[in-house]
Amino acid sequence: MRKLAVLAVMALLTACDDNPARSTARPAHEGDLQVFSSAGRDSALAAFGDRTVLRGNLTIAQTDLSDLRGFESLTRVEGDVVIWNNADLVSLSGLQGLREITRSLKIEFNSQLAGLDGLDSLVSIGSDLDSRGDTISAAGISRIAHVTEGLILSANTDLRSLDGLSSLRFVGGGISIIGETELQSLQGLGQLERIDGSLDIWFCPRLPSLDGLQSLQRVTRFFEVSGNAALHDISALHQVKFVGAGFIVTNNPQLSTVSVARLIGRLQENGFAGSVTVANNG
Repeated sequence: MRKLAVLAVMALLTACDDNPARSTARPAHEGDLQVFSSAGRDSALAAFGDRTVLRGNLTIAQTDLSDLRGFESLTRVEGDVVIWNNADLVSLSGLQGLREITRSLKIEFNSQLAGLDGLDSLVSIGSDLDSRGDTISAAGISRIAHVTEGLILSANTDLRSLDGLSSLRFVGGGISIIGETELQSLQGLGQLERIDGSLDIWFCPRLPSLDGLQSLQRVTRFFEVSGNAALHDISALHQVKFVGAGFIVTNNPQLSTVSVARLIGRLQENGFAGSVTVANNG
């Protein structure tokens, strides 16, 4: 009888043990999920269930969806996330649990998407952040801390600031900011210290200065600032000590050639021996 009582107590303790290390994790979903319609979302959610990890790509393209409700349990995608050409998409609500994407995040041609709210938990992207052709505010991605193969912002017609990138300290693969016609500040990059790759800032006609890059110290490949009609101040680059391959500053009509020469001279004092192209500035 005493043996039975001991066994009963052990069984009760085991049942009440809530140690996460002893709990059984839900299996990952193996394979891609593709959503091309509202019905496609229902099918994808039925296949995914309440799992937290997708081992494959998530593609949401050419749908009539207005938001991404239903994916709240998703925390990790071991692949790409592609959100492309969804004409009615106004919110990324539904992805607020997503913390990690091991390859790339591409958000392209979603004409009514005004911001990235819904990605507030996203901390890590393993390849590139690629937003093109949308009206994007960066406010929803303030917790991204590490991008390992590239950050691309291009032709987002209502992008005015990069405030949502305020946790970003390191980018591997390079940063390209191209054709952002309303961008007026880089202040959201204030914590950025190192770029393992190139930094390209091209054709941002309302950008007056590089304020926001005051913490940047190292760019391992090319540094290019070209075609920015209002740019007149690059003094924020006072911490830059290393540019690995080349320095290119062209076609910035309001930018003093003297200030560019001072920056290049300081880099050369620190051992810079790469190529230099400076032309058609103020």
